[in-house]
Amino acid sequence: MVAADEGATRGPRSIVPLLAVGVLVSVAAILLAIRGIDLGDVASAIGDASPAYLAAGALLMLASYPILAVRWRSIARDLDPPGTPQMLELVLIGAAVNNALPARLGEVARSVGLGRSAHRPVLQSFGTVVVDRVADVVFFALAFGLTVAASPTDDWVRWVGIGGAIITIAALATLGVVALLMSRRPDDAPAGRWMRHLLTLGEGLRCVHTWSGAFRALVLTFAAWGAWMAGLWSIAESLGIGLSATEVLFTTGLLGLGSAVPSAPGFIGTYHWIAASSLGLFGVAGADALAFAVLLHAAWFIPTTVTGSILMVRWGLSYTALRRVSLSTRAVNA
Repeated sequence: MVAADEGATRGPRSIVPLLAVGVLVSVAAILLAIRGIDLGDVASAIGDASPAYLAAGALLMLASYPILAVRWRSIARDLDPPGTPQMLELVLIGAAVNNALPARLGEVARSVGLGRSAHRPVLQSFGTVVVDRVADVVFFALAFGLTVAASPTDDWVRWVGIGGAIITIAALATLGVVALLMSRRPDDAPAGRWMRHLLTLGEGLRCVHTWSGAFRALVLTFAAWGAWMAGLWSIAESLGIGLSATEVLFTTGLLGLGSAVPSAPGFIGTYHWIAASSLGLFGVAGADALAFAVLLHAAWFIPTTVTGSILMVRWGLSYTALRRVSLSTRAVNA
């Protein structure tokens, strides 16, 4: 289990405000998504969807997870991580936790699991997770930036784009500043509790320190999201919705950047509103667009939640324990 520290923990009550805000935002998004739409038409569209295209879409989207596991293992190579199968299990556990709990606690679950396996501090492991997630955010921002000029725009699209750009810049700046400051700090300088936390986090943030490592992470990022986008296209085809490569890339970027919006666990509501609204920009009817959003969400949400929850038992993790994770700077025990 995680080694005890001076008591720095996240108690259960600390996520209640985040959950409350997220639920309110999700409810508002659901109301916006279904406004003026006959839900019976949505159900009919889902019922008429092509099973072959649906299955292919789900498999292609799920195929991205092993690639993401390989990327994370490459990023965390300095920590001597476990093999790719174990890293894939941690990626799925992280997805399941994010689907069930607010505040992106799935990233904490991944960090705890990696720390246990590699016998490293949780915060050092968390640093590799941050770099791993930043790679995704950069991809989403790039996808959105390359396609927004060629796509119909509305006020909400511009706000998502602006918000995504701010998040991307802030994430990269924070990562760079912390890593730089920690690398330049003298080894003999005194360190209090929080400075030790930052030093440990900085070690994780500096996990990619060669151009070859950065290029490998870039290639794997494009491969993973390429498979995911092929799945998105296939799910749209199952409903008779033909999307161009530009439209697929735009929708993917918008969904990725939109995931930063506070919401209920699993991005319920906000995900459906953004997915349906993005297709609405391309002239897809409301019922078909919402059916697409429901199927797209279900294609990854159901299998990752079920599989990840089962794997949590194997790894000895629990949802309750993850709400009280210590910020220990010492190694975790298996």
